Parts: sequence; C-alpha cells; structure tokens
Amino acid sequence: MSVMAEVFQGLNTMSLLQLLSAFLACIGYGLVQGGMLGSRGRAIALAALVFGIAGFSVQGSDWVHSVMLGAFAIAGFGVFTATVWLTCRVIGIDRVAIESPAMRTAADTLPAKTGARPDLSSPVASV
Repeated sequence: MSVMAEVFQGLNTMSLLQLLSAFLACIGYGLVQGGMLGSRGRAIALAALVFGIAGFSVQGSDWVHSVMLGAFAIAGFGVFTATVWLTCRVIGIDRVAIESPAMRTAADTLPAKTGARPDLSSPVASV
C-alpha cells in the first residue's frame, strides 16, 4: 500500500475529537494570518494552532501521517492565500477599504481648520 493510500485510510477512520482538533488548527492558522487580531490575539490563535495540530497528531493512528496532513493543510492555506492575492493583483484590486467607526481616529472626527474663530457667545456653537 502506498503512503498516500495509508493517509487516505487514516482520513476515513478519523474520530470526532480528531476532526475538532483539525478544525481548531485551521481556525487558529486563519486567525494568525488574517491580520484581524492584535499581538495578544495572534499569540492565542497561534497557541490554538499548535494545540490543534498536536491534538490531531496524538489522536491519529500514525502520528507521522497526521503531522503530514497538518503540514498539507497549512500549505493549502498558503496556496489559497497566494491565489487570492494574485487574482486581486491581476484584476486591479490593490486594497479594499473597510471603514468602521472603531477605525476612525480623533483627528478624523474634528472639524477642518478654516482659520475662522468659533462664536463662543452662543450657548450652542454650530459646527
């Protein structure tokens, strides 16, 4: 039996806990690479990634094949990310601007300087 046939046989005999560990690893990798989290969130996602791969490998029938599947999953994510990036570059999308209120700074919310002095005599100054 070839190595890939043994790997596919191992995939057919996976338990629910092993599938959940693989899912945890995939989600952790996506959060680490996604840029949606700060440094603390990325560290937690990296821990989830490592814990998921380790749990997946320990629960598998052959740990070498389980580690290979984890590496193939990470490589698959990389290929997917590179494909999306290249597709965006080909069709001319450099950046997608997503603006939320949380992303605005205090300087963005201040009125523009016009050189005129505000009228402080009225109880409510209009902006």
